[in-house]
Amino acid sequence: MSHLSMAQLPSLTSTRQIAAMSAEHDLIYPPGTKFRYSDHGTDTLTALVEAVSGMSAQTFVEQRILQPLGMDASLLVFPEDHPLRARAVSKYVGAPGSWTRYWKASDDPLFPLFLGSQSMYATLADYRRLAELWLHDGRIGEQALLSAESIQA
Repeated sequence: MSHLSMAQLPSLTSTRQIAAMSAEHDLIYPPGTKFRYSDHGTDTLTALVEAVSGMSAQTFVEQRILQPLGMDASLLVFPEDHPLRARAVSKYVGAPGSWTRYWKASDDPLFPLFLGSQSMYATLADYRRLAELWLHDGRIGEQALLSAESIQA
């Protein structure tokens, strides 16, 4: 959660708001020159998915990824009353020797909306279904969810 503070989370209302906050930070590398995972970039991409698809990122991911893969125990926003909530693992921040818990299952939901960078919750069985995409060249049966180029990347 390097780009959002815990105090900011409850006030978030849209992915465009998150992308605008991300735009306040400088790029680490010029576009197309190097790859480095970025919460800022992933959340901005989430806002772009919404703009291009015309649907919420949550709906897009549910319809285009979770449902075709049969990932019916995965959640993109974790409501307080969900039956899997009691099994959720706590979230920590820090480094070896200095970890601090910042969320546990009995706390209020951590994210009020789907953040592409970090708010998906899945069982191991569902995660296996996602990982199988790479074993089957991005396909589930006859349906291609990822291109061969995406798998290679």
